[in-house]
Amino acid sequence: MTRTAHDNRRTQRRVPIELIVTLVDDIDQSHTLATEDISTSGVFLSTHDTTPFRLRQIVQVQLEIPDTGEIIYLPAVVIRVIQPKDTAGSEHTSGIGLHLYGLNKTQREGWETFVGRMLDEYHRLFQPEPPVAGRRLEFVVHFKDVVELSTVMTWDFIYGAMILETNRVAPQGTPVRLLLIHPEDHAEFPIPGTVTQLHPTGMSIELDGMTPKHLTLFKEFVELGLPELELDGSCEPAWLVCEDEDDVAA
Repeated sequence: MTRTAHDNRRTQRRVPIELIVTLVDDIDQSHTLATEDISTSGVFLSTHDTTPFRLRQIVQVQLEIPDTGEIIYLPAVVIRVIQPKDTAGSEHTSGIGLHLYGLNKTQREGWETFVGRMLDEYHRLFQPEPPVAGRRLEFVVHFKDVVELSTVMTWDFIYGAMILETNRVAPQGTPVRLLLIHPEDHAEFPIPGTVTQLHPTGMSIELDGMTPKHLTLFKEFVELGLPELELDGSCEPAWLVCEDEDDVAA
């Protein structure tokens, strides 16, 4: 089935910024943490003590907007936990990744405006990082509603391929990363693929490493809007396993 895609670079969407936040967990315990980066859909908080946190834990983020002094409260869900032992010899920082989940219109518009201001300021002060050799080209795929999103399960996943309408095509054999955007809460679901054929209006993408487990995870994503499952560094067939596999799929 044909999808409309847009070129995207994730490094331009996350802003490296340190903000002191108060995180209130699901048993009303408060934790003072610092952000490592923020985006319109989430926050990464660095900490050496990840024991109070678990996947899919509902939390509340409280922080002060630095350029206005406004105190905001944002509901979120834990989508990634990086233990200190897992960061040895890597570029990762221990901490937790949060997806801003269940924001009302005013909260979402206010947060997206703030992130946009910080992104503009970051680009003004720092030269954006040059593209990394070998990095997958990223394309964002939007859907008008959940019904259209659900057709990915009944069409693209079954055939293991997707046709993208896009003005920016890549040569055959190019590794790409498709970022499917949930139409209701803007959660993100990444799918690695490879360009197999070019068309006058776009290209065909073979979806890499699809298994029944991925279909189960995507079905949950469609129904619940569960967010941002990170690709591992190798983009091998275990591409959706960012934490303990049984925990993610539970």
